[in-house]
Amino acid sequence: MWTIYFLLGCYTVSEVVANATNYAVFLGKRPNDKPLSLKWFKGFQQRWPELLVVRPRALSNYRAEATSEANVHEYFNNLKSVVEKHDLYNKPECVYNIDEKGIQTEHTPPFIISGTLKASAVTSSRSCVTTIIGYGNALCTQLPPFFVFKGKRTECRSVARVYTRVIRVYV
Repeated sequence: MWTIYFLLGCYTVSEVVANATNYAVFLGKRPNDKPLSLKWFKGFQQRWPELLVVRPRALSNYRAEATSEANVHEYFNNLKSVVEKHDLYNKPECVYNIDEKGIQTEHTPPFIISGTLKASAVTSSRSCVTTIIGYGNALCTQLPPFFVFKGKRTECRSVARVYTRVIRVYV
């Protein structure tokens, strides 16, 4: 029962303790002026080891909406039509995967109680982000990464030492 409850939403430790206190008061098992404590929560964790306290990865609103079932289905339909149109089934050297990783320096969501190791929390996307874009094809051929920095100019000697060919973009 508890696992289903926690899979329906993300709750912080204090929210779990507050909800459990309210439920105990509702059942008449605890007076309203004596809330449950963190010691109770530790015992709760021991009784329900499948519930984990994890820090959720930040997920902005637009990404949460973009990964709806309908959008994912539409994406794979479009991908199939492009692969068929350009006859890419047997051309792995022509199929590239591009991925970006944004490094934010602000806002980290609090730890939450979850039934899985991976949990998401919607956050604002207003902070300054440095983006690294990596790409390679289906034959494992990799190209140098793009580094996208905010501002007109940035000294990137440390980045240039790691990669022999660095492509820098300033936004």
